[in-house]
Amino acid sequence: MRQFAYSVVVIAVGVFGGVTAQAQQDGLSGEVKGQDGNPKPSVHVYFDGPQAYFALTNKDGAFSIPQFRSGAYTVRVQRGHNAQSFFRKLESGSELRLTVNW
Repeated sequence: MRQFAYSVVVIAVGVFGGVTAQAQQDGLSGEVKGQDGNPKPSVHVYFDGPQAYFALTNKDGAFSIPQFRSGAYTVRVQRGHNAQSFFRKLESGSELRLTVNW
């Protein structure tokens, strides 16, 4: 009987531990658009905060970063000589929408 009870406890801890780990490893997705609403492809997106990240937008202006750490970030977007910075508090598992003035 002791062996069975121990096995149940180990399995329960493993399952709940996995749920917590998954929540901490959610990514961040986002998009960059111009003031006219058109997507901005091939934009470099830099994140400086609790951790540093980099992404490149696709043809739809979208990007994603797996396993993003929540926190306050300076987000810098750049394409060629055009650049703009934003300050955002970001949560893993969320979506970031940026509108640039170029």
